[in-house]
Amino acid sequence: MKSHWKSRNFWIGTVVAIIALLVVIWVVSSEFAPESSGVTLQATDTPAATSEVTTEVTPATETEPVPESTPEAIAPTEATPEATTIVPATPPELTETAPESTPEAVAPVEVACLQHTDGSGCMRFPIFSGESLVGEEITFPEVFSTEYVLVLVVFDRGQQERANPSLPEVAELLVTYPTLSFYDIPIFPASVPPPARLIAQAGLRAMMDEQWHETYVMVFLENRETFTTAMDIPNLDNPQLFVVTIDGKVVWRVEGDLDEVKIAALREQLAQLFGE
Repeated sequence: MKSHWKSRNFWIGTVVAIIALLVVIWVVSSEFAPESSGVTLQATDTPAATSEVTTEVTPATETEPVPESTPEAIAPTEATPEATTIVPATPPELTETAPESTPEAVAPVEVACLQHTDGSGCMRFPIFSGESLVGEEITFPEVFSTEYVLVLVVFDRGQQERANPSLPEVAELLVTYPTLSFYDIPIFPASVPPPARLIAQAGLRAMMDEQWHETYVMVFLENRETFTTAMDIPNLDNPQLFVVTIDGKVVWRVEGDLDEVKIAALREQLAQLFGE
C-alpha cells in the first residue's frame, strides 16, 4: 500500500513538475515574444514610413512646381519694363489733357486774349531773368507755377511807391484764389552801375513788406524796349498790371496806378477766369 502511494505521488510530482516547466516556458515566451514582435513591427513600420516620405517628396521633386511657377513669377518682372515704358507716355497724356482743360477753364480769356497790334497773335510774356529781394535768381515765365499769375511791372521807384497801397488788395485776391500767384517786377536799365544796384536793392528791401520779398524781382535789361515791344507798352510812364497764364500767355492787362476802378475791373476779370 505504501509503495502504491509512493508511486502515485511520484507521478503526481512528475506531472506537476512538467506543468510548472510548461508554465515557465510559456511565461518566458510571452515576455519576449511582444518585444520581438514590437521590434519587428517598428522595423517594418520604419521602412514603410520612409517609403511614404520618399513617395511624398519624390513627386514634389519630379514635378518641380517651383521651377514651373518661376517663369510665372518672372512674368510680372518682364511686364515691369512695359510699365516703365508706359510711365514716359503718361506725361504727354497729362500734358495734352492739361492744355485741353485749361482753355475750357479760361474760355472767356480765349475771346479776350490780348493780340499784338501787328496781328501776330496772342501776346506772350517774354523770357528774362532777375533777382528777388532774398537773393534768388528767377527766370520768367519759367517760374510761373499756378493757373494764373498777376504780374505788376514798374519802371522806376516812384511807380512802385504809387502801387504799394494796392498790394493789400492783391494779398486778398491771393487768398480768394489759391491757384493765383503774384510777382512784382521793377525793370531798370542795365546801365545802372553795380554799386547803385546794391543801393537800390537795399532801399527797396526796406520799402517793401517782407511778405513780398520772394516775389519782388529786380530786373536790369540792356534794352528795355525789347520788353515794351513784346508787351505792346507805348512808354515807360505808367505801371503795368498783367494777368498771365501758367504758360506765359497774357489774357488781361491794365495800365496806370491801381485805383479802386482798376482793382474792381481786376476782380471782375478774375471772377470770369475762375468761373465764378
